[in-house]
Amino acid sequence: LSISVQMLCARLAVVGQVTLAEVQRENFPSHFRYVCWLVAEFSVIITDLPEVIGIGIAFNVLLGWPYYAGVLLSPFTTMIFLATQEAGGMRYLEGIVVFFIGVMSISLWIEMGLIGADAKQVVEGIVYGFAKSNGLDIFSILGVLGAVVMPHNLYI
Repeated sequence: LSISVQMLCARLAVVGQVTLAEVQRENFPSHFRYVCWLVAEFSVIITDLPEVIGIGIAFNVLLGWPYYAGVLLSPFTTMIFLATQEAGGMRYLEGIVVFFIGVMSISLWIEMGLIGADAKQVVEGIVYGFAKSNGLDIFSILGVLGAVVMPHNLYI
C-alpha cells in the first residue's frame, strides 16, 4: 500500500509540479490538515523506532553495552552523520556509507569462505532465486520494500 501511495505522490510531483502538502493546503480545511500532519509525525516516530532499537542491539552485540545505552546514544549517531554531511558535504557522507557497505560485503564473503560455502551456489541463489520464485513471493519482496518507504517522504 505504501508503495502505491508513494507512486501516486511521485506522479503528482512530476505531472502536477506540486507536493502532497501543497495539494492538501489548497483542498482541505485546516483541521483536516492538522490531523494529516499529526499522522505524518506519528509515522515518522514509528518508522524511526526500528533504527533506534537496532542501534541499541548493535552496540550490545558489538561492545557488550546494555540496550538502553545504545538507544540513548542513537540520537548522537544521527547528529554525527548530520555534522559529517555539513562539514564535508554529501559526497563525503556518501563515501563513508560506501566504505561501510564495502567492509560489510568483504566481511560477508570472508565469513562464507571460513565456513566453506560454495561461492557459485551463493551467487546462483542470489541471481536465480528471484527468477525461480513463484508469483506469491512478489508480495513478500514488496512488503520488505514497502517497509523501507518512509511515509514522511510523501510530503517532500
